[in-house]
Amino acid sequence: MKKNIKYAGVVAATLLAVAPVATSATTVNAATTNTATTAAATKLPDWLTKGWDELKEQADKIIPGVKDLLNKIMNQVVNKPEEGTKEATATDIVNKISNQTYNNDSEIPTFDFLKADNNKEFSASDFSDLMTQLKLVNDTDAATIKKTDNITYKISGGDDNDFNVLVDNMVKNGNGESVSVTFTSYDTSKSKTTAINTKQVTFTNNKTVTTAANGLNVQFTNPIAIGLNTKVVNQKLTDSVTATVTNESGTNVAYTSAYVDPNLYTSEDAANAGGKSGIANTGTTFTQDGAKYYQRVTLNFDPEVVNIGSIYNSMQHARGSELNINGNKALQYQVNQKDGLATGATTNSITYVRELAVGTQPNDNDNDNNTDTDTDTTPDETWSMTPNSGIVTVNGSLAPLHNDDNDVTTRSLGANSAWQTDQYRVNSKTGEKQYRVSSHEWVSSDYVTFGGTTSNGSGLSNVSDLTGHHTISLAGPDGFVYALFGINGGRSNRGLAGNSAWYTDKSATDSEGNTFYRVSTDEWVQAGSGVTFN
Repeated sequence: MKKNIKYAGVVAATLLAVAPVATSATTVNAATTNTATTAAATKLPDWLTKGWDELKEQADKIIPGVKDLLNKIMNQVVNKPEEGTKEATATDIVNKISNQTYNNDSEIPTFDFLKADNNKEFSASDFSDLMTQLKLVNDTDAATIKKTDNITYKISGGDDNDFNVLVDNMVKNGNGESVSVTFTSYDTSKSKTTAINTKQVTFTNNKTVTTAANGLNVQFTNPIAIGLNTKVVNQKLTDSVTATVTNESGTNVAYTSAYVDPNLYTSEDAANAGGKSGIANTGTTFTQDGAKYYQRVTLNFDPEVVNIGSIYNSMQHARGSELNINGNKALQYQVNQKDGLATGATTNSITYVRELAVGTQPNDNDNDNNTDTDTDTTPDETWSMTPNSGIVTVNGSLAPLHNDDNDVTTRSLGANSAWQTDQYRVNSKTGEKQYRVSSHEWVSSDYVTFGGTTSNGSGLSNVSDLTGHHTISLAGPDGFVYALFGINGGRSNRGLAGNSAWYTDKSATDSEGNTFYRVSTDEWVQAGSGVTFN
């Protein structure tokens, strides 16, 4: 009995020794606390730990269950959280936020709250939501900020009106425009006038914005040479558009979308009218050698970049503006403004008619269009088309592209890139062989090697989600083209232009260990020279 009393007394004394001691609350400054430590990691000496374990074993024999109780008490003492650590952690999260750069509209979050709530006080919960909306923190960090109930936050950027102007300027204008925002935190247990932390973040919009054009020139290949026995559907796709658009200074202007009329007409007049009369019945392939067809193409423009109606009206009143289509002044029926819009057209677009010339065409060099007086005895240059599906891989240098008329375009294929092809053509005069890599673009066999039916073996695997916000930047020049691939490893019929950036959310690898980044639902660009992951 005395033995039991002895150990019971030891246990009681031990409980008093290890029990937490009540102390007055001490507030820790969130701006200066070391956030790397989130708990008081008290470590007991080895001799004391060993003796403590023996004591618990003996005590548990006398009072069953006391061992678990002692372990629980000791755990609370040893791992007791320090006061103020969650505030310090939240401050550390805010301080790690980096300056933000956007390369296109899709990356820019909504900044309306900045204009409406400049210098307004936010609760920790509301501030956490704002950080998430701006894509500045991940979900875990947002939850940590939300727990700092005794901290309030303010966002500011100068006087209200000026701040609104700066935010609008950054969002709308691009070309490197920026705005700086200051996040300030206050401890509500102290004076609200004394900040415990401040963090400034600069938002920069690097998207390229073209100044509104005062004139417009539209150039397109006409007629377009079509190989015999090629698919008619290829001429109905938007990537069959060969138009190049420039402003009055010769700078390229992008159209927002293109619409290619699926109807082919037997005459240019019928195509200009755009009705049901004169529609040709071609079947699924072009089989009639020497045939000519006509097709409507509509280009839509951003009114902030190109105001078609304004340019056309200025040209009509001789105010210095020009709207030319293949060197000729645009006619009223080619300009879509208000009434009688062409199919697929907006109120800010143009519609032109292009000619499709199938197979061998007469060689007419007379200015009077009289083919009977043609005395040129030089054999016509023709191309023989041969279906041949596979992959062509570009050699170690850039490969220039040719259009259907064999003119060198402003685009080229990157060195060592792989491209899907469905046919090749051979020049009757020179014997040159070219592979088709898009609806109207060809690459010479001198620059590529043909072989295989897939570009990446069995396809892409090891698909992984990318955490955070990432983009792919492609080096220039503008005419440089980067190949795209599908998840099955096959080459897409589209490519990405140089000097552009694209949002990416997944990565994958092929059988050879090459890395690919996803830039659309099933289009991937291969990492390598000229491709930068941000």
